[in-house]
Amino acid sequence: MAFQVSAPHEFSHSVSPSEYSAVAGSTKLMLERQEAAFAHLTPLAVWIQNRAPVCSTEESVAENLRDSVRREVAAAWDANIGIHHPP
Repeated sequence: MAFQVSAPHEFSHSVSPSEYSAVAGSTKLMLERQEAAFAHLTPLAVWIQNRAPVCSTEESVAENLRDSVRREVAAAWDANIGIHHPP
């Protein structure tokens, strides 16, 4: 591997056929792994996008149920206080 200085801050590098082959093989392997990751992540991303509105709806239903139960508990508490401590 030989580096030659052709001008200040400029370098040229001769690549041997075996180095080119190794780089090409590594690049091919990396691209294959990247494609495999994208093939997995793309359906996952679509599922997440489709799931977001469902989660928002479920959150709203849960909050409404929680608020309703809180009102019932507060009413029962108030009724219990009224029974044990009349005005």
